Amino acid sequence: MITKGKFFIVLLFLTIFGSSIFAQSSASLDEPVLIQILKGLSMTKVGGDLDFGEYVITSADETLTKTPDAGVNFEVTGFPGRAVTITYANVTLDNNAWVGTNGGTTDNLTFVPNVESTAGNNTYSGAASVISGGSVNLTNDGSGLGKLYLWVGGSIDVATTTEQGDYTGTFTLTVAY
Repeated sequence: MITKGKFFIVLLFLTIFGSSIFAQSSASLDEPVLIQILKGLSMTKVGGDLDFGEYVITSADETLTKTPDAGVNFEVTGFPGRAVTITYANVTLDNNAWVGTNGGTTDNLTFVPNVESTAGNNTYSGAASVISGGSVNLTNDGSGLGKLYLWVGGSIDVATTTEQGDYTGTFTLTVAY
């Protein structure tokens, strides 16, 4: 049997909680949708090279150096203001092809790169060193493109015991968002 007190409690319960159960029949929320479209990165060689020319071994070990402004120059194009990570490594040079044709003893040398950036400036002015794994922002060129100019030189240590021959290797410079 339901007493007046129990009836009153049930009625109070339905009044308090029933109103929140039936208060709304739907709900909505707005959320913005965003996307940032990046121009794909491209890199082109602008000029120069990493050819150290001929060297005659003397009676002392020497380090041959090519400064970045006398080396090779690259133009990177992409999204303005966006940072790109620049990576590169030392290069092992060998005389294997030369020895295969002419005979002699195979040997290796190491090219140690020196990479610098002039940001969006296509002339070698105000260059800053770029370490491998470092990042540099692409500069807005005013046409909606981001530009970055990289200059590469480096050094090769040549010992008096280095074998003769034409030494070759491949330097790889990578840029990535």
